[in-house]
Amino acid sequence: MQIGGFIPFSLIDYPELVSAVIFTSGCNFRCPYCHNPELVNSPTTIDINLNDIWSLLAKRKNLLDGVVVSGGEPTIQPDLLSFLEKIKTIGYKIKLDTNGSNPQVLSEAIEKGLLDYIAMDIKSPLNQYSNFTKVKKVKKTKTDLQKINDSIEIIYKSQIPFEFRMTAVKPLHKFNDLIEVGKTADSPSGRFIIQNFKNGNLLDSHFSKKAQSFEEKELLAAKDTLTSMGVNCYIR
Repeated sequence: MQIGGFIPFSLIDYPELVSAVIFTSGCNFRCPYCHNPELVNSPTTIDINLNDIWSLLAKRKNLLDGVVVSGGEPTIQPDLLSFLEKIKTIGYKIKLDTNGSNPQVLSEAIEKGLLDYIAMDIKSPLNQYSNFTKVKKVKKTKTDLQKINDSIEIIYKSQIPFEFRMTAVKPLHKFNDLIEVGKTADSPSGRFIIQNFKNGNLLDSHFSKKAQSFEEKELLAAKDTLTSMGVNCYIR
């Protein structure tokens, strides 16, 4: 595993649970508004001994409830499944953060009973994906877009608690995009999280000059619209 960061204690990354967070390095997307450029641009391990992580997780078994595996994009790591199995062996619940680009890996993790919560970033309506990921093949081939849709369906049918989340950023997104993406989370076991864009240290420094957050009243209007449709919508 290429480890890009480690948080030994978190109250906000796993809903309702106290967790540790492990960040993997490397990502197959290049979203211009990404707030973790160091994980995207430097797909190498940092100075963290994996044995130290295992030792800490074992020692904190009575203090922690779960482990979040985030990134970067964890599903591009070839040994992700064995890594998750190790965490399970210690006795933790696992939350996986993913961009949904590898439905086969996601499906195998679910089938093996390795996941207890899934958070998938949905960048935009599918027909706009290349504007967000900056990966040309996502635009040119239906196969890659189908992978995103397949992951949505896999999560939806898994009956595992999940959230679909979307970073709302102008001028890339319009109000109706929030509604269209939000409708994918219409499930009793899932929720839709709108994360308002915050400028800062972005993957694309030039994008920060034109990027804007949504106004609070717009987000509240989107939340009200989706709630009226039966979607468990939250603003973060």
